[in-house]
Amino acid sequence: MNIKTTEVMKTEFEKMRSQELYDFSDEEIEKSLIHAKKTCARLQTMTIFDDDYQEVLSDLIPGVPASVRLYVTHYPLIYCQMSWATTHKDQPASTHVFVAVCIFFLAIGIAYASLKLYDEPAREWLKQKLFSKKVV
Repeated sequence: MNIKTTEVMKTEFEKMRSQELYDFSDEEIEKSLIHAKKTCARLQTMTIFDDDYQEVLSDLIPGVPASVRLYVTHYPLIYCQMSWATTHKDQPASTHVFVAVCIFFLAIGIAYASLKLYDEPAREWLKQKLFSKKVV
């Protein structure tokens, strides 16, 4: 068994315990790290109220702003669905699937509505109140 095969066989935990370093010499990984470093440096000079803050953040971590709202809003709905499922065990499986699919689309709808009806207007209001330039 050669050394290369032995290295491949190690788990990530074993690599961590033996203090082996990852190989960052790959050109694609190097470009990705440079891009992340530049994006993080740009974020350090920004506030959450800057116009392009969301764009820069989603460039660094794609899908985060939308997924956070979805994550927050789906939890109560999942609890409601599980409660319904435990109290309606006699319902056919197709009904349970239908309810689960409806809950899924409801969670997406609530997340989108919270973005458009609360998050964006509140952010705009805060920008105007906190960062408007007052002329004396």
